Amino acid sequence: MNVRGLNNILLGLSNYHPIVIEGMGYYDPRAPLDVAKQIQSQLNQHFEKRTPIEKPKLIITQGDPLSKRGISAITPLVANLLGVRRGLVTLDLDPQHSLNADRQNVILEVSYSQMANILESSIAKGTTIKLEQEIDRQIVYKNK
Repeated sequence: MNVRGLNNILLGLSNYHPIVIEGMGYYDPRAPLDVAKQIQSQLNQHFEKRTPIEKPKLIITQGDPLSKRGISAITPLVANLLGVRRGLVTLDLDPQHSLNADRQNVILEVSYSQMANILESSIAKGTTIKLEQEIDRQIVYKNK
């Protein structure tokens, strides 16, 4: 990615307070609305304890195709419950991922490598690996 493209993405993201939501795919057995309400409740509790955020919130999620269950069913519900828009991160390695991604209510889209580039250049080297490791730890913890 060239510097101009990275700057445009950073400029777009800088207008929002990103909320990254990761989750299981279509094989998730849980009822999406129940999960979405739980996420909404946890986010509301989180933001009530913090200094008010001036920027609009933006749900950032992976670009899975829309399905009846899983993260692609959950994140649009969370966005609707919170009254916010969505951003999309798609996998570079799988062209079908971007092609079939649900783009309803999406106002910003980046590939995984672009997002990793943004994190590494705007926060610190190693940020992407730390984030991936923490996600892996949380998945193990929540599946105990």
